[in-house]
Amino acid sequence: GFQGLTGLSPGQVLGRSGFKRIARQDRASLRSALDQVQQQGLGSLCVRFRGADERVRWLQIEIRRLQNDPRGDWISWSRDVSEREQARRSLSRQQQSAEIILSSIG
Repeated sequence: GFQGLTGLSPGQVLGRSGFKRIARQDRASLRSALDQVQQQGLGSLCVRFRGADERVRWLQIEIRRLQNDPRGDWISWSRDVSEREQARRSLSRQQQSAEIILSSIG
């Protein structure tokens, strides 16, 4: 069920702002991206942000406008992409180190 997928009970989620589950430093950029989607009438959005819980992790949220919905409602889902983000950052650090070493040789 829901708790098995999310680790949360429905009561912990329903009627509460999803922004409280996002790290404070990422809330403004996510809100800006959502505003842009609404203003431009885009059909979908994919954004990465950190969760607000004590674990440092990156979540990817995907949001899509429901087609043919007169109210203009949206559906969203998220997935944990922490391992992918850590690998991307590690690779970036390794590339920077390699560039420094190569520039000192030549």
